[in-house]
Amino acid sequence: MKSRSKLQQRLQMWWPTVAVLAFGCALSVGLWQSLEERQAHTVQLRLDQQAEMFSASVAQRFYAYGDIVHGMKSVLEMSTVPAHEVFAASKLTQDAAFRYPGLEALSLIRRMDAATYAEHRERLLRDISAQQRVDESQMPSLPLVQPDYYIVDDVWPLGARRALRGMDAERYPPIKALIASVQHVSGPVMSAPLVLSPTNNATTGVLISVPLRTAGQGGELGALTGVLNLSVNLERMMERFLARGMLPHTVVSIEDVGVVPEGIPTTQADQVVYVSEGWADVPASAPRAKKAIVIWGRMWSLEFASNGSVLSDVERSFPVIIASSTLGATLLLAAVVLLLSLQRMRAQIQAEAKHNLLSERTDRLKALFNQTAVGVAEIEPASGRYLSVNARFADVVGFGLEALESMTIYERIHPDDRAECERLERQLTSGRLPHFVSTQRMLRADGGVIWTEVWVSPLLNAGGRAVGRHIVLLMDVTERRLLQEQLQAREAYSSEMLRYMPVGLVVVGPVGNIEFVNHQFEVMTGWEQSDVQDESALWRHLCVDAQQHATLLQRLNMGRCEVVPTGVNMPAMEYLLRSKSGQELTMEVSGRFLGGRILLSFVDVTQRKAAEAEIRWLGFYDNLTQLPNRRLLLDRLSEALTRSQRGHAGRGALLLLDIDNFKSLNETLGHQHGDALLRLVATRLSNCIAGRHTLARQGGDEFAVVLEDLPTDALEAGRYTEQMGRSILEALRTPFYLGNQDFHVTVSMGAVMFCGAGDSVEELLKRADLALYQAKSAGRDTLQFFDPSMQKAVSARVEMEKDMRLALERHEFDLFFQPQVQRDKVIGAEALLRWKHPTKGFIPPGVFVPTAEESGLILPLGEWVLYAACRQLAHWAQNPALAELTMSVNVSPRQFYQPNFVEQVQQALQVTGAKPGLLELELTEGMLLTDVEDTIQKMVQLKAIGVMFSLDDFGTGYSSLSYLKRLPLDKLKIDQSFVREVVTSTNDAAIARSIIALGNSLGLQVIAEGVETEAQRVFLAKNGCSYWQGFYFSRPQPAAEFEAWAHAYGAEGKALSEAG
Repeated sequence: MKSRSKLQQRLQMWWPTVAVLAFGCALSVGLWQSLEERQAHTVQLRLDQQAEMFSASVAQRFYAYGDIVHGMKSVLEMSTVPAHEVFAASKLTQDAAFRYPGLEALSLIRRMDAATYAEHRERLLRDISAQQRVDESQMPSLPLVQPDYYIVDDVWPLGARRALRGMDAERYPPIKALIASVQHVSGPVMSAPLVLSPTNNATTGVLISVPLRTAGQGGELGALTGVLNLSVNLERMMERFLARGMLPHTVVSIEDVGVVPEGIPTTQADQVVYVSEGWADVPASAPRAKKAIVIWGRMWSLEFASNGSVLSDVERSFPVIIASSTLGATLLLAAVVLLLSLQRMRAQIQAEAKHNLLSERTDRLKALFNQTAVGVAEIEPASGRYLSVNARFADVVGFGLEALESMTIYERIHPDDRAECERLERQLTSGRLPHFVSTQRMLRADGGVIWTEVWVSPLLNAGGRAVGRHIVLLMDVTERRLLQEQLQAREAYSSEMLRYMPVGLVVVGPVGNIEFVNHQFEVMTGWEQSDVQDESALWRHLCVDAQQHATLLQRLNMGRCEVVPTGVNMPAMEYLLRSKSGQELTMEVSGRFLGGRILLSFVDVTQRKAAEAEIRWLGFYDNLTQLPNRRLLLDRLSEALTRSQRGHAGRGALLLLDIDNFKSLNETLGHQHGDALLRLVATRLSNCIAGRHTLARQGGDEFAVVLEDLPTDALEAGRYTEQMGRSILEALRTPFYLGNQDFHVTVSMGAVMFCGAGDSVEELLKRADLALYQAKSAGRDTLQFFDPSMQKAVSARVEMEKDMRLALERHEFDLFFQPQVQRDKVIGAEALLRWKHPTKGFIPPGVFVPTAEESGLILPLGEWVLYAACRQLAHWAQNPALAELTMSVNVSPRQFYQPNFVEQVQQALQVTGAKPGLLELELTEGMLLTDVEDTIQKMVQLKAIGVMFSLDDFGTGYSSLSYLKRLPLDKLKIDQSFVREVVTSTNDAAIARSIIALGNSLGLQVIAEGVETEAQRVFLAKNGCSYWQGFYFSRPQPAAEFEAWAHAYGAEGKALSEAG
């Protein structure tokens, strides 16, 4: 029922407003539609007026042009002067653009018979230049076969179209049609639209023409003598009309419909004459108007269209203004009606609202009083008795509401705080205080004590006068009190911790005052807080110079001036500060902005800087000799190269020095004396250099000298370098006194020159090292300069070593076998190593074996030879003709002195299955001089399993006869250097006899190497040597070829033996 009543009230309030709005909207729509229709009618009326005026103007203009040519007709028919003079006399060119818009030219076409034209043509070609007439291709073709010709005789104005003179008019269809159209008329006629001369940019136009005739007889037309034409540029004429404002806000399209019934016949219809710009963009719904005009016998259709701008802005907006005004008035009236309805309804509602307001406020106040989180009590000031208390107040003091009503507020206050509370209460009652706030302790019902915050104020009536009661607001702040005490304790702890931190701390206040200085700052600097009252005094005492003082203040002031949020750091920077005692300290100063204050920290980095300097020194200098180390040497050498490359310095040189035999001296005297010697050498070298160049210790017993700013001439620079090297060698030859005795020291020195271009540090060091190696090889205690051939040899050796490693992997090595012969039979073969490189072919052993010795590849290579020879022995053992052949294998000294050499030989024999008694190891005399006892021991161990030994190249070394007596040898091999000239040289013959006699006396077989002739073999056989080897018998051959040769030689020897 209540909701129904509210609905009725709302209907009574809204229906008058809705009715007013409906009527007003209908009226506005009706007015708007009526005004729109009236505007459309106005637009169409104005468009028709513009169309009528424009059409009349166009027709009038064309009739005026027709009158011009008609007026000139009689003059030309009677005059004998040239046509262009008549044209000029008409003064049509004076202000032609304004008076005769679109007028292009006047032209005269003459009718000539064939004879007359022939004379005219001859005169035209003779007297008129080619620039003022057409060429012969546009004239009538020869021979002349027509009875009559129509020739352009003159054109005016002369400037633009004089070149048309002499043209055959009938060559062009439009002009030919025009000539035909004037055959039977006397007045002007107009052509259909046609394209004017190309010299006129091919624009559209028409010709207004009139025939020229002779005088007629009896009212008949005379004979046609010519045609006078006036050409009109339609686009230019229309633009002139439009420029005069004849069609404002309107576009037009003109078409040529054709001739009127009595006019000139035509085959063309509906040709476009002119179209205004923007015609295609006009919408189909735009207002339009059509007109038709007849000009000199032709009919034109003109269609006009409005482009939407015929009306002014005010006229176009008039319907909207009227409709909006009507709608606005309607809305205003509806608002007034609604306002009156609302006021009536509000008056009804206010009566009910006032009735409920008082009870609602009372209930709200009671709820607020009882449910608030703050204790509230109303007391009587004189006695302190509680008049009313809320539940929160009772909870705080721990008593019920009934119990509190019989108490006073002073009974629950702690005795120590009671007097102060009573004093404040008296001041409040007397009016000396408007209210007061007090923090005091109160006694709870359970005997506990709590901290409370009490706010007391007098209760005032509506007039602002006290009513004799006080309001008390009570909050339990016990927990907050405990937190404050904890915070104070923490602040005290933090303050003490900051005071004794190992970093100096200073707090600068917002106005530049010094608020705090910790103990560490006072200890480091000696300045106490009383000495530095403000920031200016602080930096004045600390800064060493004024510039540093200004820099520090500028950094701090920039931080203050900018909007710096709390917690932003001032980056640490190092400064040289001064303590109170005057000592200069290197300190790292940083800051942190804290809400207007600045916390400055000071860290003494003096010791750290000293340690860093020491670390830097140790990184670049040798601790033993105090000279620059290799790292600094590389830097100095790189800088010298850079300066030389830039042309800032002359040539330079690098010297590498190595103490000769330092290792043995170090092992003999001990490392302590060795270090002392290095220091003495460094001192003597420094004296030689005298600080002019860089002297460094590369490491171990090697030193380096970098010479700079040498003469630019290469020869002079080399002489200076050699002189410096010689002086160093001479200085170091003076004995050193160590351990109460003199020591003689020499050095080997390698030198390399540089001038910057194409050099690098690594390359210079490598070249100097090669020169040093050359000095060592040259006998030590000398200076050698780098020679490019050294580099070439080393590069070749490196390449050779790389190829040899690949050759081992690819199995490019092979064994060739050279037979060893005893009289008429083969007793064995020597295994000779051969290497066939895939691109270089066969490489001689004398080339690759030394490289193998130096690089250590001789070890895997010798092992491969040993296994390959044993495999070949095992293979020959299966052939009865070859089963007893021995195999001689050369053993490298480095291979022989390997600790596992005996086990290596035993394993090779075991793996391949070869007979140990057929394996012969060839040793050189040089091996006997290294370690005789080790040599004998290994030979005895292998001799025990049947392996034979021969001494190769005997006579070329320094073998002792006592060694020969002790060694378990089986054969001696005479070196081929003695065999080569044994027949021709008495010395070689004597040596060969001695070796043969020595071998026979020791019970050894003697075999001669390098037997190449029959005379050599005969000499050796006569002197007791029956074993031979050499090219006389066979060159070294692969296994298969050797086996075939051995079979053939054995068969031949057997045959000779049987024959003998």
